[in-house]
Amino acid sequence: MDGVDNTPIVLTFFAALARGDVTAAKAALAADVTWWMPSVWQTSGVSKSGDAIFDECVDYTSIEVRRVFGEGEYVAVEWVARGANPQGTQSGNYYHVLTGFAVRDGKIQRIRDHRDLLYAKEVLVR
Repeated sequence: MDGVDNTPIVLTFFAALARGDVTAAKAALAADVTWWMPSVWQTSGVSKSGDAIFDECVDYTSIEVRRVFGEGEYVAVEWVARGANPQGTQSGNYYHVLTGFAVRDGKIQRIRDHRDLLYAKEVLVR
């Protein structure tokens, strides 16, 4: 553990997403950021492009950060993203303390995204 609190960097990222400021959110990411999500969902796997993160965020109507835990390079966030599916149904996916951010040199390096994919499938595929 390096003793640095990286929580403000991750909270800055979420604040930018919440206000729809993709440019500011991208500024919080390292150039070679990786985003990982398990499962066979169409957006699963590792993406070497920070842009893949924002593809999912364009339809969010709100983002609520509930809890943040930081320790050294690692910051875990419990958050809720609300939006509408293609059929117009409102949804809110819970990312329960399992979205992990590895932060180094003031930039988010890695994101590990554990969301409720069954819920996402049920809401998005109707």
